[in-house]
Amino acid sequence: MFFKTMLVTVALLLGGFAHAQDEVINYSDSDTEMNAAIAQARETFPLFMLQYYREADDTGAFLDAFSVKVEMLTSDGVTTEIIWVSPFIETETGFLGLLANDPDDLPGLAYGSEIEFTFDQIADWSYVRDGRGFGNFTTRVMLPDIDPDLAQELKDYLSEVPLPAEWGL
Repeated sequence: MFFKTMLVTVALLLGGFAHAQDEVINYSDSDTEMNAAIAQARETFPLFMLQYYREADDTGAFLDAFSVKVEMLTSDGVTTEIIWVSPFIETETGFLGLLANDPDDLPGLAYGSEIEFTFDQIADWSYVRDGRGFGNFTTRVMLPDIDPDLAQELKDYLSEVPLPAEWGL
């Protein structure tokens, strides 16, 4: 059985960036609730990107209200770590972005490291509007597994539903 390592990157979700190590929670790669959250994030990713391009300006500048969680192989080459990337842009071959916190087990990478990734590596997305976080499917699954005070802060930050009503789902 293999594990997905999830970083609880609270500073990113609550409006800042985490420079220090965040809490790490391991989930089995067969965890049905986490896998369903990842599947839902990937299924709704095209809607997220439509909003991204609606808000993008002509300069092609990074958009801070948009973040993605990216699944990357750890040092053992088998398990994965899922980590926030923000800001990011779409490229001809996938995406390019900056790690939004320090990884747990991604040698040679740190907060702010530039990485390239593909759609298949995306495990979640976050869109912030009016101070509320949409998406965050994996974060919502993690709430029962983190400190209750922190979980409450996240619940207060997260939108009631993962998708804005005007997105049509």
